[in-house]
Amino acid sequence: MRDARTYQIRRAILTALKDSDPAPASLDDIICHPTVDMLHASRGELSEELKALTIEEFVRTVKETNGEYRAITKSGLRQINQEADRDVFVWGKYGL
Repeated sequence: MRDARTYQIRRAILTALKDSDPAPASLDDIICHPTVDMLHASRGELSEELKALTIEEFVRTVKETNGEYRAITKSGLRQINQEADRDVFVWGKYGL
């Protein structure tokens, strides 16, 4: 299991994408979101976790944007809205 910061970053990214939904968001848009900004995460950390969330299908790439923009998926929304069992990938130990 990764450290608590990883899961905070993942949830912050999902929150930023939820707030922009139905519009997609770029990494720059996500970085500017207040929930993400207060974590003081580096661009590299955010990019890495955004990629991980995309691989796990909580986030999807908007094809028409050459991968520059991402959007939250239904499973990502269910996680951040807590409408489904907490996934360990997003919540860490709070998903056990």
